[in-house]
Amino acid sequence: LVFGLLLVGAVANSQQSVVDTKHNLSISGPGTIRAVAETQVCVFCHTPHNSTTQAPLWNRSDPGGPYQMYWSPTMNAYPSAGSAPQPNGSTKLCLSCHDGTIALGATVASGTIPMSGGITTMPTSSGGYLGTDLSGHHPVSFQVPTALVAENNARGDVPLKSVAEMRSNPIAFLDTGDRIQCASCHDPHQDPFGGFLRSPNEDDTCLACHS
Repeated sequence: LVFGLLLVGAVANSQQSVVDTKHNLSISGPGTIRAVAETQVCVFCHTPHNSTTQAPLWNRSDPGGPYQMYWSPTMNAYPSAGSAPQPNGSTKLCLSCHDGTIALGATVASGTIPMSGGITTMPTSSGGYLGTDLSGHHPVSFQVPTALVAENNARGDVPLKSVAEMRSNPIAFLDTGDRIQCASCHDPHQDPFGGFLRSPNEDDTCLACHS
């Protein structure tokens, strides 16, 4: 019972902060992309019943990819673009809307929710559209072990902070697998600074990992 009350409280608090953002895809949403009639805010991503196991009470299908990932000659996390890990963790959750391959209203437990204006997938004209070519975006879903930080800093590249510092920084942080993800820098449930960034200062976001 206590767990249930805590869960309800957590969801309620999440709703209070997400309702005023573009991630509120319900009919009450403030953005231009919203449902025809659906009033539930959380249902587009979460469901209390019949959810998938990808994330807490997750209500969307897994995007299939494949994705073209970022790489540069100075990157030592992986040797080539072809060897880059495909999106994993919370990044895959973001891409289930933002890569434009799955309908925004497509849910696992509630079927497909009709969206206004005949919109199905994320419009390519939207600022949130990423597609499957991520080669021009900050690399994600790769692990940052201590050895990689040491190698990077020994080479004289832009210095990286320690893994411990990256894990604990509230502005941008590693996930439980010590990986950089979309959610490292972006908070999907609140947007006080624009771009769903966790910090009002973009430099601070970079300096959470780089120094």
